[in-house]
Amino acid sequence: MLLMPVKGREEEVLQKTLNYRNTTAEVDGEIQQQLGLSKSHFDKINSVLLEKSFSFLTDGTDQKIFTLLLQKQLTDLLYHELKMREKALLKKGTEKELREFYLQAFLAARKVGVNKLNINLLRKYGAEYLKHFPKADLQDKAEIWLMYEHTSLFYNSVMGNSNSHEPEFWKNINKWEKELKGKKLHRANFHLELAKANFYDFCTSDGDNLIKSLETALKEFEAAKGTVPQAFQLYAYTKLAKAYCQADYFEKALDTYRESMRKWPELKKNIYHPVMFAVIAIINHRFDEAQGMLDENTHDILMHRTDIGMFFNVARNYAVLHIHKNEFDKALEYIHMFLQVNRVETDLLGEILNRIVQNAYFAAIGDWETALSLIKKNKKFLANKPQSVMITEYEKFFNLLRLVVRHKAKGEKLPADFDEQMSAYRRNIAKLYGDLLLKILERK
Repeated sequence: MLLMPVKGREEEVLQKTLNYRNTTAEVDGEIQQQLGLSKSHFDKINSVLLEKSFSFLTDGTDQKIFTLLLQKQLTDLLYHELKMREKALLKKGTEKELREFYLQAFLAARKVGVNKLNINLLRKYGAEYLKHFPKADLQDKAEIWLMYEHTSLFYNSVMGNSNSHEPEFWKNINKWEKELKGKKLHRANFHLELAKANFYDFCTSDGDNLIKSLETALKEFEAAKGTVPQAFQLYAYTKLAKAYCQADYFEKALDTYRESMRKWPELKKNIYHPVMFAVIAIINHRFDEAQGMLDENTHDILMHRTDIGMFFNVARNYAVLHIHKNEFDKALEYIHMFLQVNRVETDLLGEILNRIVQNAYFAAIGDWETALSLIKKNKKFLANKPQSVMITEYEKFFNLLRLVVRHKAKGEKLPADFDEQMSAYRRNIAKLYGDLLLKILERK
C-alpha cells in the first residue's frame, strides 16, 4: 500500500488507518480528530483513497473490483460500491455502460455469502441488465433467470424455506425447459441443468439424478465452445465430486476432488472448495489429508470471521475431525469458537449442525448426563421450528444419538431396527455425522 501514489493528507489518513488495522474498534472518528479534519473532508479523502486502492490493486474494471471485494469478503463495501456506481451511471452512463454494470453487479451479488445475500437485489440486477439489453434473445434471458433460480433455490434451502419455495422453482424450471427443448442453446441448457442439479443437491437425496444433471451440464459446457466462462466448469466439476459423495461413491468423490485441485490449483482460493474437500476426506477417514487441507487454506476465515456461515463450516469440521482423532481438547476449542458467535448470525442449517457436533462431542467423551440434557434441549429447539424435510431428518439424528447414549450409559439394548434407522446417516454427506454415532458406539 505504501507504493500507492499518495501524499499530504491522503498519506496521513492512509498511514493512520493502517496503524489501526489490527483493532476492531471504531477508529474513523479518532483519526479525523487527530488530524483536525472536518467530517466532509475526511470522508472525501477516504473516498479518494478507496478509488486509488482499487486502481492500485486491480485494473479498475467493475468485474475486477467486485471480485476483489468478494475475495476479501468485504460484503458491506461491495454493496456500497454497487449502490454508488449505479447512482453515478444512472446520471451519465450510456446504455452499454449500464448493461455491462448490471451484468457484473448480478454476477457479483449472486456470489455473496448466504447470510448477507440480498435475493431481491439480485433479481433487480438481473431485470435491469435485460432491460438495458434490447437485443437480448431467448438464450440471454434464459441464462440470467436460470442463474437466478439456481441462487434463489440455494438461498431458500439454507434458510429452511425449501418446501415453500419448491413449487415456484419447478414452475419456472419447467417453463424454461419447455422453451429450450430441442434448441441447441448450450449456454442456457448448461444453466438449466446446473439449476436442476442444485435442487437434487439441496432438496433431495437423489444422487443419481444429481450426477446425471451435472454430467449433462458439463457436456453442454463443452458444446458451448468457450461461451460459458471456465469458472462455471470448475463449479460444475467440483459439484460433481460432491455428487459422487451424495450417491455414496465416496472414494470416487475424493479422487475427483483431488483431480480438480491438481488441474485447477486456484480452486483453493475459494474457501468453499478446501472445506468441501476436507468433508469428503473425513468421510473417507483420510483424517490427515483433511487436516492438511484445512490447515493450509482456512486460517484467515477463522481469524477474521468475515463470512460467518463459512466460519461455522470450518470450525465445525475441525471439531468433527478432532473428535475422530480422539483429540478432544482441540475439538472443544473449535466448538467453543462457533458457540461464541451470536446465534442471530447463524442460518438454520448451520445452527442445527453446530448443535449436532456439540451434542456428539459430549457423548464421545462419555459425559452422558450432559449429552442427554442437550438432546432434550435440541429436540425442543427443532419442535419449535416450522416443520420441513430438513427438520425431520435432523430430528432423527438426535433420536439415534439418544439411543446410543442410553445404550452406552445405561446398558439399554439398541432396538432391533437400529441399523435400519442408521441407514440414512451412513449415506451421502450425512455420513459425516453418522460416523460420529459409530465412533461413540466404537464401531467402524
